[in-house]
Amino acid sequence: EKYVHNFVLNIGLGKERQIQAANIIKYAIKRWYLNRKHQSLTSEYIKIQRRLYRSIHFNQRLKREQKKVIDSCIGLPELITAQRESNDKIKKLMSMEVKVDRIEKNVADMNTTMNSIRNTLDLLLNKIT
Repeated sequence: EKYVHNFVLNIGLGKERQIQAANIIKYAIKRWYLNRKHQSLTSEYIKIQRRLYRSIHFNQRLKREQKKVIDSCIGLPELITAQRESNDKIKKLMSMEVKVDRIEKNVADMNTTMNSIRNTLDLLLNKIT
């Protein structure tokens, strides 16, 4: 239930951010147009500039709220589950390291045995010739 609520809330905040982003673009273009027409001191220019800054501020606030929703989604049960899973993986890795060490020791023993067999065969070959 909490996840569904957070998901719906996140979608709503995302839509609001899109609307504010569109407003930022719209007001920036209007401000540029009025500035281009050399009407930068008119009341309309000031009103558009105020709306632009308000949209930018609101967009930043929505972004912060979205991050809070994402952060609040992770609770104590999720942290405990993640810790348990990581502990299990650590134990598996440690057992695999022990197995790899055993395999390396066996390979070293096999190498020693192969060298002794080769030396014995070389001695036998030298005696025959």
